[in-house]
Amino acid sequence: MRLTPYLNPRLLRPLKWLLALFLLYLICHLLISEPYKPPKPRKRPKPVENYTCPFEINDIPKNPPIFHKNNGTDAKILVILDSLFSRHGKSIIQVLNSQKFAFKAEAVSKNLPVLTTARKGRYSLIIVENYYKYLNMARWNRQLLDKYCKEYKVPVFSFISSKPNDQLKRIRIKGSSLWMWQNQRIQSLTATPSPIHKISKIGASRQFPPANSPSDWVLFESAPNFEPILTGTVKSGYERAVVVDIDDVFVGAQGTRIVEEDVRQLITAQHEFQSKYVENFQFMLGFSGSYFRNGDELEDRGDELLIENAKNFVWFPHMWRHNHAHEHNFTYLEAIMAQNRLFAQNMKIPVDYPYAIAPQHDGVFPVHEQMFEAWKKVWNVSATATEEYPHFKPSTHRKGFIHSGIHVLPRQTCGLYTHTQLFDEYPEGFEKVQKSIQGGDLFFTILMNPISIFMTHQQNYAHDRMALYTFENLFRFLKCWTNLSLKWQDPIKSAQLYFEKFPEEKTPVWTNPCQDPRHQAILPPTLNCTNMTLPNLLILGPQKTGSTALANFLTLHPNVSQNSPIPGSFEEVQFFGGANYLKGIDWYLSNFQNASIIFEKSATYFDNPVAPKQASSLIPNTKLVVILQNPTQRAYSWFQHLLAHKDPSALTAASFSEILEENPPETLRKIRQRCISGGRYVHHLGKWLEHFSLAQIMFIDADELRDEPARVLTALAKWLDLPDFPFETHLRYSPSKGFHCRLIEGKTKCLGESKGRKYPKMSDVEREKLDKIFGLDNSALYKFLRKNRLKIPNWLEESVRIRA
Repeated sequence: MRLTPYLNPRLLRPLKWLLALFLLYLICHLLISEPYKPPKPRKRPKPVENYTCPFEINDIPKNPPIFHKNNGTDAKILVILDSLFSRHGKSIIQVLNSQKFAFKAEAVSKNLPVLTTARKGRYSLIIVENYYKYLNMARWNRQLLDKYCKEYKVPVFSFISSKPNDQLKRIRIKGSSLWMWQNQRIQSLTATPSPIHKISKIGASRQFPPANSPSDWVLFESAPNFEPILTGTVKSGYERAVVVDIDDVFVGAQGTRIVEEDVRQLITAQHEFQSKYVENFQFMLGFSGSYFRNGDELEDRGDELLIENAKNFVWFPHMWRHNHAHEHNFTYLEAIMAQNRLFAQNMKIPVDYPYAIAPQHDGVFPVHEQMFEAWKKVWNVSATATEEYPHFKPSTHRKGFIHSGIHVLPRQTCGLYTHTQLFDEYPEGFEKVQKSIQGGDLFFTILMNPISIFMTHQQNYAHDRMALYTFENLFRFLKCWTNLSLKWQDPIKSAQLYFEKFPEEKTPVWTNPCQDPRHQAILPPTLNCTNMTLPNLLILGPQKTGSTALANFLTLHPNVSQNSPIPGSFEEVQFFGGANYLKGIDWYLSNFQNASIIFEKSATYFDNPVAPKQASSLIPNTKLVVILQNPTQRAYSWFQHLLAHKDPSALTAASFSEILEENPPETLRKIRQRCISGGRYVHHLGKWLEHFSLAQIMFIDADELRDEPARVLTALAKWLDLPDFPFETHLRYSPSKGFHCRLIEGKTKCLGESKGRKYPKMSDVEREKLDKIFGLDNSALYKFLRKNRLKIPNWLEESVRIRA
């Protein structure tokens, strides 16, 4: 039997009404909507005159090199300033920071900082901001400073500024045959041959029109026995690597993006930069594929022309939709990166280098671990750059670091952002751009950085093409006034060279992101400022001074919390200066619970050279405890500790005396260093006091801690502003152990067998050797404590008395 399909006519009625309504909507839309309007053609960029060098760049004579020999001092600079907030002082510090010199800045005071250690000079160069302050220094200080400079062959570098006094234009410099003229108006300035000039071009001359001639110059009359002096090792050639990244290609609102003519000008400018200014120059383009052909018709044709000429540029990935990394987990980040990679493959965009930039630098610092992992999995990224490490400002402090195998380079701004497209609308006027180029911030960025990676945006290459003007004129000015040779190099080579030059920057320095509004806005989901628990007390040690007992007793107080036990290092976190530091802030925070006082004890911190800087960067307001133990006894105790733990090197020693020899066998040198290092108190305190104030440090006498722990703990609790607590009722002396133990619910709980270990008595010969080794260090500690009116332990009084 044949079946005939049947459709009920009643069911068609609603469909007829829907069809009628849809046709009515289309008719109304066509009648009401505006007719199609093609995009407005772009105006020609405003013509702006380029910088012209005021003299011919011909063969310029070169200066003879100066070779500087090591003068037996630390590679560090002492800077003596009028005040830590003076304008010129800030400029000096800015230059030193940008060149990554190690330095100590001090305001002028009645006392000079300590210039020597027990064994050598602390500084290889002294900079005095105000030469008048040097000339009029207190007699004793001046003699001390001059003696130091002569003995260690350390130069003094200083500055003189004109004083507003027309009656004293010509002045003889105090204690010198040199005469100077102040408040002078100059007509021209010429760089004459001098060993000082390395970057400035010899013979370069600048003319000053009378109306604009500065009148506050200090000039010197030539005099016999005076010649320029410069310390430092001269390198052959003065190269600067320059990279210009163009971020946000394809991203931007309609009317702000590049069009076909802008792309052609970009290619032309790249060729001109290559041939005239920067060896091998190439623009680097960062893309988010989702926004391709997302502008008006003119801008879409510009996008297409970029793709057609993709091989002319170097490309690197952003995210698929310009996503903010801190908002997403690994799975999502992997997916959107894969989309962007698929776009690049389909469009035949050559991504030749494992380099990527995160939109708004989100996830690079503070580190979002899951973004780093997604980067490596999808793009095999090994290099990136950010302007956020350690902070956005000041720009001269920006540095690099390596984390999870990815090299993070410092990135520089150039005063151009997404909204800076027209000369006439530049914030504070176009003159600001010119000043930055002609000896201002942008000029100094290249001058001070061996590798400059500049951030620009594709909008800066549209309309007035401000980026092309900026960099062409910057390159012109550099070529005119300096001997710098500019070159482009790929980001992987830049990363390699950067960390070869600055290996100390490889390990990142973690900061508290909750103290930087920019960092707080891009925190990864694993960090939360509302419940972030960081320690406000560090017990620094050193080792074998009773630090474990102090920490154990301090936790008796109900308002005190110590870190949770750490596998492999017992109660010690050993974060700062140790292998755990590379695990990052998330790991460090996971070890603490909230309390009035949160502390950790790691006796490895005290003599670790990088721990002070790392600790102050993350917890700058924390308090510190240092235990003062007789270094002779501490060194012997440490050796016995190594023997008890069957240290292979210690077991090879015939005796402790063999280790104390000035030149012990190779296998014992590290043991000797470990025994002695912790007892050099002032040497290590100097590093801590560069980052923390003396008011943040409490010194505890190890003998007093052993004999009267309750008294020490009560004083410590008061210093920490803790409520009163009867420590004396919670501690009991154990005759069998020979030290105090905790008393909990009537039961004595002592530290493990490794604490309070009994070992053979030290021989008189060994004690004499150690007393001699620590003689100068003990004297320095005695002077330090006395100068700062701090309590001097009995053992130290006795040590100094015997030595005297």
